[in-house]
Amino acid sequence: MEIKDIGYIGLGNMGEPMAANLLKGGFKVHSVKHRRQISENLLNQGLIIEKNLAELADKCQLIFTNLPNSEDVEAVIFGDESSPGLIEKIASDSIIIDNSTISYQATLEISEKLSAKKVDFIDAPVSGGTVGAQNATLSIMVGATPVIFDKIFPVLQNIGNKITRLGNTGAGQLCKAANQIAIAGSLAAVAEALIFSQKHNLNPVIVREVLMGGAAYSKVLELQGERMVKQDFSPKFSNKLYDKDLKIALNNADQINISLPITKMVYELINTCNQKGYQDLDTASIIKVISELSEKQN
Repeated sequence: MEIKDIGYIGLGNMGEPMAANLLKGGFKVHSVKHRRQISENLLNQGLIIEKNLAELADKCQLIFTNLPNSEDVEAVIFGDESSPGLIEKIASDSIIIDNSTISYQATLEISEKLSAKKVDFIDAPVSGGTVGAQNATLSIMVGATPVIFDKIFPVLQNIGNKITRLGNTGAGQLCKAANQIAIAGSLAAVAEALIFSQKHNLNPVIVREVLMGGAAYSKVLELQGERMVKQDFSPKFSNKLYDKDLKIALNNADQINISLPITKMVYELINTCNQKGYQDLDTASIIKVISELSEKQN
């Protein structure tokens, strides 16, 4: 199918710049008002606002979703008490690409229900943060058949520069869970390294710069480490969302009977952040909780 009109639902911190890059790629991008005000920036770039999800589905055979959790994705696709979903008008042979991070099980269930309408549901979670979303340099982890992957690849190139098919439906979400597991240990370790340095009267700004030049370098040290030393916890990726992602990873681990002790420890730290009222702060604020714990031990 020739793709001209694309739907994009979920214009949050990640979705907004991703939709903007699709507009820059020459596509007609359609959306609906969903929980938040549509930015003037997108409207000025030509974003088309439809009255509801069913109308959007009637005009677009390729639709992206980028939403906080499994329940939100299901509500948009299948509808809820307040409004009908995409399934009301979506045509057979349409494709829904989900950029959300949701559970593997929910992904399989949604895919199975949509297959009855001959609609392909593709899990394509992303990594790279808001900077990657703005610069179209996201890593995109795709669960799709080879045929569908070939169809959507040219579109995905407008929002990411590392696009990998991991397998069929659900494989993208499993890879994203692995991604969040890998970040967990790094996030806590960077916070501890900076606290350790500061307690020894070293300048954490300089320590971070030194570590950036050696084997300790990581994207977490580069991005989250900078936010930690600047005490800038404005949300690029919130504790509330990371709590959800780590819970998904731990649930998946339970289902295959393996233990993730480090991930579980970081999940508990992020959970503490949320309990302290930091749920809408960036995950870099984990340094506040770890710092408080280190003080209590003295």
